[in-house]
Amino acid sequence: MKWIRAESLIFQILNIVGGLCLAATAVNSQDIPNAAANLLWMFIGIYALGRHLQKR
Repeated sequence: MKWIRAESLIFQILNIVGGLCLAATAVNSQDIPNAAANLLWMFIGIYALGRHLQKR
């Protein structure tokens, strides 16, 4: 559908918030490997957001 471009600021923010929410849900259900994977995804989003902001 391409409503949001992968290079956009909102896309990176959604990735970060989504990763945090999924990690919190995984911790709550004691699924530590899934929580770790989602935290990693969140940090990848933070890195991409930092690079995006640095380009501006």
